Amino acid sequence: MKKPIVIAVFLTLFLSSGNASIIEHNGYSLDTSTNIVSNGNLEWLRWDKTAGLSIDDANSLYASSGWRLASNQDMSGLFSSFFSGKAWDDDENTGQGFRYPWDVAEDSAAINLIELFGSTLDAAGASWGGDPNDMRNRTVVLFGNDLDADNLYNWLLIQDDFTEIDGSYVDGDARLQEDSRSASYKESTIGVALVRVVPEPSVLLLMGLGLIGLSFTRRHQKLAS
Repeated sequence: MKKPIVIAVFLTLFLSSGNASIIEHNGYSLDTSTNIVSNGNLEWLRWDKTAGLSIDDANSLYASSGWRLASNQDMSGLFSSFFSGKAWDDDENTGQGFRYPWDVAEDSAAINLIELFGSTLDAAGASWGGDPNDMRNRTVVLFGNDLDADNLYNWLLIQDDFTEIDGSYVDGDARLQEDSRSASYKESTIGVALVRVVPEPSVLLLMGLGLIGLSFTRRHQKLAS
């Protein structure tokens, strides 16, 4: 076996987690070991991991790792991938939304999106009722550009259809509210959408080699002591 192949195989084994699994929908992949969703160009931090934070909080915690607030253009691209045929305006001052009918199959675009990005409702430990066999499934995040410098950002809600206790059906809902929340606003059931550029393969390789070198150095030091 050639040396580059040996290195690649070793890196894969070294960097991967035995408990990791990959979930894929609409060209996006979730690595459950990192809670990162990627489409090959952008990485998204799972929304349930920022539930309860304000935009200011999220920037303070994650900016040093390369994360930034998702822009209106980022969110428009995401929605185009999941809700085909729906035009999402990327203007920060445009509100929009639509409902879609209840579906017993539970395979809607909203279900797929929430499976990838997480339910901020669940992250907060909240339960808003419904039939135990078809509970409400919901995620809400803050994002935006604030190009008009009014310190107000967009608010996004995605809710799958669900069944009430009395057996009545509630349609699914996808809704974007324009300029409606400040950078300091926070709520336990609302997350913050963060993105970063996917690192170049060469950067990942260098990181992997660095970790391998560190591991070998520590092992050598233990043997020598």
